[in-house]
Amino acid sequence: MTTQSYQPGLSDKKKLEITSLAASALSGFFGTAGALFFNWMVQWWLGRDMKRANGLSLLAISVTVAIGIVIRIFWPIQIIRADWHKVQILLIAVAFGVIGVIFGKLYEKRLKEAHLRQMFIGILLLTSFKLLGFIPAQLFSSLPVDARTATALWSLVAGIGTPLLGAGGGFFLIPAFLGIGFSRDEAILMSLIVTGFLVLFGAWLFHRAGRLEIKDLRHVWLPATIGTPVGVWLSYQVSPEYFQSLFGILLIIAAGKTLHDISTGFRQLIRGIFSFRTRREHVVS
Repeated sequence: MTTQSYQPGLSDKKKLEITSLAASALSGFFGTAGALFFNWMVQWWLGRDMKRANGLSLLAISVTVAIGIVIRIFWPIQIIRADWHKVQILLIAVAFGVIGVIFGKLYEKRLKEAHLRQMFIGILLLTSFKLLGFIPAQLFSSLPVDARTATALWSLVAGIGTPLLGAGGGFFLIPAFLGIGFSRDEAILMSLIVTGFLVLFGAWLFHRAGRLEIKDLRHVWLPATIGTPVGVWLSYQVSPEYFQSLFGILLIIAAGKTLHDISTGFRQLIRGIFSFRTRREHVVS
């Protein structure tokens, strides 16, 4: 008689640490887009509902953003010159972003879980199409208004999306800052600073609502401390096109998996396709 030893799977603690490490490296490379990956992994791998995943995602990404800001300020390769115009743009972005977070959180309370997941699928696909080059950068960076108005509008959108999607606004803000004339390094740094305010404020609102456990932070900060510098270093060593394509494909897979989980019709369609192929192969053989 043989006995089989019981080998338990990974604990939630280990899953959270692995997720934080991967997401922080992606955030260091792409900016706060790594928050989308973190949010999806917490929903899919740890099995948490999206409203709780959003709060945890904001808390986790705030650690990554803080580390990323410090690294990019002191990174010796960069040449970032501060002036009053950039300070004005930064203050406008923070102010309107915070207003957006307040509106987004008020709206988030009225939405059901399924509605939030549908919005999340949309932003996953939108981000993936942007990374894969199917959506032109001009769509996000050029508006027929002056720089201050464009900053206010995009920051408001980024703020509203922060509590709804559990992700920072870097996806909206980096192209916007590039479009009004900032360099790539300046756009990334400024978007990180703005996003830092938004995710911290959003996480605080989730904590006040009782939907955020601060104790999860102890499983996040060490992986984020390791992963973020690696991602920033890679962003200066490797051409981003290859990794953008891989990340875009990953987000499409994540969107498909989320849609499969929430849509009975989509699951039936997938089963029908595979069963049709199976019957066809059986007939041919």
